[in-house]
Amino acid sequence: MLPILLLALPVAAQNPTEPVPAGMLRFPDVSSTQIVFSYANDLWLVPREGGMASPLAGPDGGERSAKFSPDGQSVA
Repeated sequence: MLPILLLALPVAAQNPTEPVPAGMLRFPDVSSTQIVFSYANDLWLVPREGGMASPLAGPDGGERSAKFSPDGQSVA
């Protein structure tokens, strides 16, 4: 089953209108209004009530374990 998941990942990442399997979302952190998570080694933001996720960061290398500041205004 692992090869199927690896083949499906690039297709989902290239088409932002396709829903992404929730199992692919990693290392979430929640503020009062947003959720930040890792997907495909990049960071993404989504409103806490749900909706379309937006890319936050995608430099070379892998990003993970992002955390909101105590006031929820910044992500580290």
